[in-house]
Amino acid sequence: MARVNELVAWLLEQIDHDERVGVLVASVVSDAWSEHSRRIVVQCGDWLSFGPQPLGVDGSGASFPEAAAVILRLLAVLYADRPGYLEYWRPA
Repeated sequence: MARVNELVAWLLEQIDHDERVGVLVASVVSDAWSEHSRRIVVQCGDWLSFGPQPLGVDGSGASFPEAAAVILRLLAVLYADRPGYLEYWRPA
């Protein structure tokens, strides 16, 4: 779980960095990307931290830990050239 938390924290730092740079260049696209990607990262981290989450309106639930891990790793690849990226995060 520590590795997941480390990946989530690192990804959120990269998104924050992009947001700061976006403000400097007045990029609307950066704002939208930051908001949505941050939400995805936090939700995936929650799925991995807390286990199965109910998703269906009928009360049925599903567990997506493998999908959440893949999503986080795929998002991290976007920042693979930045300091702090760990090769074991790279999707297989």
